[in-house]
Amino acid sequence: MFETDLIYLISSAIAFVCLPIALSQISSQTIDKIRQAAQEGHMDAQHYLGLIYLEGEGIPEDHGEAIEWFGAAAEQGHADAQYHLAMMHQEGKGVPVDSSEAIQWFQKAGEQGQRDAQFHLAVMYHTGEGVSVNIQKAIEWNRKSADQGHVGAQFLLATMYQNGIGVSTDMEEATKWYRLAAEQEFIPAQFHLGLMYYSGEEIEADHHEAMKWLKMAAESGHAKSQFILGMIYADGESDLIDHHKAFQWIRTAAEQDDASAQLKLGTMYSDGIGIPADPEESIKWYTKAAELGNATAQLNLGVMYQEGVDVEADQEQALKWLRKAADQKHVEALFFLGFLYLEGQGVPSDPAEGVKWLRLAAELGHKTAQYFTGCIYEAGDGVPVDLEEAQKWYRLAAEQGFARAQFSMGRLYEDGKSKAMDEQEALEWYRMAADQEYPEAQFTMARLYERGIYVESDQAVAFKWYQRAALQGHSEAQNLLGICYSLGLSVDENYIEAYAWFDLALSGGYSSAERHLIELRKLMSPALIKKAENLSAEKAEQIKPAGAK
Repeated sequence: MFETDLIYLISSAIAFVCLPIALSQISSQTIDKIRQAAQEGHMDAQHYLGLIYLEGEGIPEDHGEAIEWFGAAAEQGHADAQYHLAMMHQEGKGVPVDSSEAIQWFQKAGEQGQRDAQFHLAVMYHTGEGVSVNIQKAIEWNRKSADQGHVGAQFLLATMYQNGIGVSTDMEEATKWYRLAAEQEFIPAQFHLGLMYYSGEEIEADHHEAMKWLKMAAESGHAKSQFILGMIYADGESDLIDHHKAFQWIRTAAEQDDASAQLKLGTMYSDGIGIPADPEESIKWYTKAAELGNATAQLNLGVMYQEGVDVEADQEQALKWLRKAADQKHVEALFFLGFLYLEGQGVPSDPAEGVKWLRLAAELGHKTAQYFTGCIYEAGDGVPVDLEEAQKWYRLAAEQGFARAQFSMGRLYEDGKSKAMDEQEALEWYRMAADQEYPEAQFTMARLYERGIYVESDQAVAFKWYQRAALQGHSEAQNLLGICYSLGLSVDENYIEAYAWFDLALSGGYSSAERHLIELRKLMSPALIKKAENLSAEKAEQIKPAGAK
């Protein structure tokens, strides 16, 4: 169901019908003539006099008088007067708020074809204001109003078809009604139509149509359309990229206090996208977005103040903004705060406080936080050791594809620490992590195949896993590859290859590789050693240690 405030935003935008003439142009003599006609019982004059009192043009505003004259005309069956009388009761102008009374007069006006009244009836049946919720009646009244060209009704009907509320989802109907409202320059309809054509998720994508409608809304001052238009120029399809236009539209939206635009503008100034990099402007716009409650901007500011990026380090400011983002359940802020307290960075080390924030992030599905929460319970840092709790959090992260957590699951099943030992479970989790290029898991798979643990011994498979781990920068695997090549184990003997792998292992901190290098130098000519060193340099360029996945 729609948010009530969204529906009333539409309703309030078109609450009153246009008056026959501008009230500000009415002279006192004209008002006297209208009053005389109203007193003689002319219902058009009574209705018009009610409008004059409602607006306070030419005479003091008087809602009581407005109610009286609207009532007089309404009793005679004047549809517009019935509508305005209903509005007075709904909004509590001149009388107490009375939704039941309002709906009666909306009904009378609606039955006479008054489209604004029909729209309000649709909204009230939709939200249950003054009447029981009845989606079918809401659709019935809304369609009557929409058929008469009421833009709010057209827009509401479009959203109902788009979201399948009271009707079957029908994007063709939704598009038709959005377009009818958009062609009447109803900005929310132009915005929705532009988004639909751009995303292509519900209707066939048409970037020309998308940009046309978004530009119309943006040029009318609609901040969200300006922001989306800017984002399309910044990060959209390659044929639409235009960083200068992106900056112009995003800045225009930011100046209207669109927090998302302010956040993006801060990033553009920080990275120098479309404009020269300007750290001061970046901080300014991040701060504006953060003050409007944008949690990502608050996180960015917190990290920048914590690390002294583009601003002087200020731990007090860092904690202030990080906590504001964390209070909004921003998972990255929760995660970052947890590590600050665990590591004592800018705050006194407080493992219990660190665990609290990390666990909050983990409960919201942050896979890295889940993994580290598992580590904490396994090690007993700030909490009692609880291996079952550790395994629970490792599993949650592992099921999201986090390779380090998958490896930890394998280790726990292999050791049987938290539950009964399960060799096949251990092997399956190790394999999952290894297939994601996690080097420690690849090295473990190699050792299992080499020694025939949980699997049939297979030296060729073991060699392949050692090789994959070595190419990820695993120094012990590199050392073992060196041994394989130097002794011709599972591969042809090759001193140059052996030397290169030993050299890489030593550079990676595996000190035992040094004695192997010393032995090889005794067996190799200076020319071969030179070739081996060149090969080592080539391999070093190719090796990119894998990060946590």
